[in-house]
Amino acid sequence: MARSLEHDAVLFSKGKFNKNNASTKNKNNEMDQVWKELLELTHTITMLSNVIELVEGQIIEPKPPTQAIFNHVDNEDEWIIDSNCSHHVIGNDSLFSELHPHNGEWVIVTANNSTYPVAKKGVVEISSNNMKPVKLNDVLHVPGLKRNLVSISQITSSEKHILFGPNDVEIIGNLDSIVADIVLTGEKRGSLFVMTTGESYVKKTSQIDKATIWHAWLGHLGYQSMHQISLKKLVEEIPSLQNIRENVICQGCQFGKSHCLTF
Repeated sequence: MARSLEHDAVLFSKGKFNKNNASTKNKNNEMDQVWKELLELTHTITMLSNVIELVEGQIIEPKPPTQAIFNHVDNEDEWIIDSNCSHHVIGNDSLFSELHPHNGEWVIVTANNSTYPVAKKGVVEISSNNMKPVKLNDVLHVPGLKRNLVSISQITSSEKHILFGPNDVEIIGNLDSIVADIVLTGEKRGSLFVMTTGESYVKKTSQIDKATIWHAWLGHLGYQSMHQISLKKLVEEIPSLQNIRENVICQGCQFGKSHCLTF
């Protein structure tokens, strides 16, 4: 425990200097100096432990949490699809099919605030599983970059769609239609996709309104029957009505099925 000099006192007796008390003060000063140096050393060790870790006597630089994931990614042939990347970037210029000097002073800023200058710009063609190659335009060549990054924003700007699944991701071209239930939606703002919290409620109510309209068009047909018609596409241009509620009460049906009481 560190001691404070505020509680140390030099004692005097009858106006005369007490040698014993002076000796005690010197010892206390020495102890305080030792405690001070010990605290500074402890603080230094604590700071160093946050920067490096000791494993079997070897000093190993700490790795960010994503480093373990990146270790499974091949630097040459594999690409990381990055939603936070505004441009396609690559470190190996031998993969370009077209390459041009970059006239400008662009730099790439990474997550740890490191900066890498952009040297060239060009076109790279990538493919997987013997599929038709996808041409990536305006790919930035950044010497020293260890990973190949695909920008989701640039992919969608080239009239293509990206579909993420539980275990895979697909880049889709010439998309005609997808039969699916929309659970959440967002919009593109600059190079980011933003999703607002109220969208799910809006989509849900619009789905019910659509079902109500088709309920009237089909002569107030029951919602369960409408669901089967939508599922089997028995009526031309009928939308997907899989999420409609079967317990919806139609005001027109209530009036149509009511009876007048006799006097």
